[in-house]
Amino acid sequence: MYISPGTDLGGGEVSLLTLISNLDRTQYTPIVCTYGQGRFAERVKKLDCPLHILSYGGILSQLLFVFKLKNLIKSKRADLVHVNTLDIRAGIATRLARVPLMGHLRVIFPTTWVDRAFVKIADTTIAVSNAVRDHFCKEENTPIDAFKTIYNAVDTQENAKGSDLREELGLGPDTKIIGVVGRIDPWKGMETFVEAAAKLNETSPQTHFVIAGNPGPSEEEQAYNQHLKNRTTELQLTDTLHFLGYRSDALNVIKQFTALVVPSRILQTPEGIKTEGFGRVAAEGLAMHTPVIASCVGGLPEIIEHNKTGLLFTESDAEDLASQIKYLLDNPDLCHQISDAGVKRFNKYFSVNCHLHNIQSLYARILTK
Repeated sequence: MYISPGTDLGGGEVSLLTLISNLDRTQYTPIVCTYGQGRFAERVKKLDCPLHILSYGGILSQLLFVFKLKNLIKSKRADLVHVNTLDIRAGIATRLARVPLMGHLRVIFPTTWVDRAFVKIADTTIAVSNAVRDHFCKEENTPIDAFKTIYNAVDTQENAKGSDLREELGLGPDTKIIGVVGRIDPWKGMETFVEAAAKLNETSPQTHFVIAGNPGPSEEEQAYNQHLKNRTTELQLTDTLHFLGYRSDALNVIKQFTALVVPSRILQTPEGIKTEGFGRVAAEGLAMHTPVIASCVGGLPEIIEHNKTGLLFTESDAEDLASQIKYLLDNPDLCHQISDAGVKRFNKYFSVNCHLHNIQSLYARILTK
C-alpha cells in the first residue's frame, strides 16, 4: 500500500506515480491511499489500481484518523506500506497493523522530532540523494544506515509530445532558448535566472528565456510570482522572457531548450534551511538530451557532474549563471558533448528500469526479513 499525504502534483507525487505505473504486477499489487481530493488522486484514477481517499479534520481527529488508516491497512491485507513522506500518522497506523513500514525522504527541510520518530520506527527509509540523507542524519543525529539512497526516475514516455515552442512563441528556428521548468517558489531561485537573463540580454540579444511553471496557492508563492514578473518589467525583459505557466508537456518543452537551468537556492527559514533534495527536473534535462546548468546545492551535484554531464554555478550568483550560459552559447561543441554524456548518466542512474530494480530489490529484502 502506497500512502501519499500530498494531494497536489509535486515532484514526490510524480515520482510515486512513475513507480506505480511501472511496478512489476506479477510480483506486487499496488493499493493507493491519499489524504484528500486533488491532482494526484485524479492521476491515480487513470492507473489500474484501487484508490482510497481519507480525510481528517482538526487536531482532535488525528487519533481517529490513525485508526482509520490502521483499519484500511488491515482490511486490504497489505504486506508492506510505503509512505511517500515521513508522515507519522501513517507510520503509527502501519505499526499498529503490524505491517512492515517504509518511508521516503524527498527534500532537505527543517526536521523535527516527529520526522526522527518516523525514521526510528520504519524498517527503512528511502533517501532520494545522499545530500538529503546526510542533512537529516546531521540534524537529527540519526545513523546513516537507517536510510537507503535510491535516486528518482524519469519516465521518458510521459509528457514528451506537444507543440513546437518556437512556433508558439513566434520565434525563428535558430533562436536560442534558455529555460527554467518548475513550481514558482522562493527556494527554486528563479529570481537568479531573471537577473542572469538581464545580463545576457546585453551580450546575446537574440537569445530568449522561458519560465514554465505556476506558483502554489500560498500568499508567499503568489507574491514571489508577482515579484518575478515585476522584476522582468523593471529589467526591460518583457520581449525576451516568457512566462508559460504550467505545462503538461514539460519534457517536450525541455527538449526544445538550448539549455535548461535549475537555479535552486538554499532558503533560510526561522526553523532551518530548505533546498533541493534531488532536482528531478535536472534528470529530465539529461533524459531529453538538453544541456543542464544547475546551482551547486542539495542533490543537484549528484545528478550533474561539472563540465562532464552539465555545468554547475554558485547558488544565487546571477553573474556566475550568466557566465555559464554564455560559455555554452559560445561553445556548441561542448553542448553536444555534455548532452551526450548526460544521456549516458541518465540511463545508468535515473532510468525507470534502474529505479524499479532498486526499489523492488528493497521490497524483497524487507518482505523476506
